[in-house]
Amino acid sequence: MIPTGPIYHKPKSIIAARNIFHAVIFLWAVILAILTISIGLGKNVNTLLLIGALLILVVAFILIRQVGFGQNWARVSLLILGIGDLILVPMLMFHFFTTHYLIAVLYVFQLILLVFGFGMAYSKNSTIWFHKFNRVDE
Repeated sequence: MIPTGPIYHKPKSIIAARNIFHAVIFLWAVILAILTISIGLGKNVNTLLLIGALLILVVAFILIRQVGFGQNWARVSLLILGIGDLILVPMLMFHFFTTHYLIAVLYVFQLILLVFGFGMAYSKNSTIWFHKFNRVDE
């Protein structure tokens, strides 16, 4: 028996977007680990800031999972989180970008992947799939 619901017939752009978003989360975790190791957890890194960053990573992971289940609200929430990343992180981490070139390179690569992932998540086939999926639920 072949399932017939739209959740079982995802466009390849949705699958690619999910994989790209998982790579972005991995890069963000690597950047966070490099910052923590290079600065030193006991010296200057605020533990509350570290917990907040990890919480954002967990929320992003949950949103990516919900995008795979066809939840349009998760796709929009992920876009808002991504725009916040594009705007806030360079302003907050400008010092680290000028002193740690590895972090700057990883962050630029992360931004390129993020933009490409949103291009896939908001492509024509993906948008049609999300609208079709939401009509079936109603």
